[in-house]
Amino acid sequence: MQKSEEIGITLHLETEVQAIEKHGDGFIVRGAQKGKEDIKLEGNLIVHGAGRIPELEDMELARGNVEREKDGIIVNVYLQSVSNSNVYAAGDAPATPGLPLTPIAGMESQVVASNLLKGNHCKPDYKVMPTVVFTMQQLK
Repeated sequence: MQKSEEIGITLHLETEVQAIEKHGDGFIVRGAQKGKEDIKLEGNLIVHGAGRIPELEDMELARGNVEREKDGIIVNVYLQSVSNSNVYAAGDAPATPGLPLTPIAGMESQVVASNLLKGNHCKPDYKVMPTVVFTMQQLK
């Protein structure tokens, strides 16, 4: 963050995007900052980098006796639903300590596949999680 600010990038933390509007060749982003006045930003490029939010609302989990919490499906250490042992969850769906990143989803999917095929024996390892910041210019 410090390096980004040093090269002229303004960061708006704890800001919820409320609207994005096309304006000529660019865009206007309207947002609300926690504890501050609403903001309006103009630019020619918008990049989404907030991660993923699980789309579980339409899955009728209650009908399948699959319990969930705010962060996703409640699973045990084998990524198996604690309320329905026939259901496993990986990627964005389970409530795990894993970040919502593609490499974590891939690792969790391998754990689920192995446990489905060979019985519960494999657990996800979150000790090493990739994190990255993408910028238009290389940070040095």
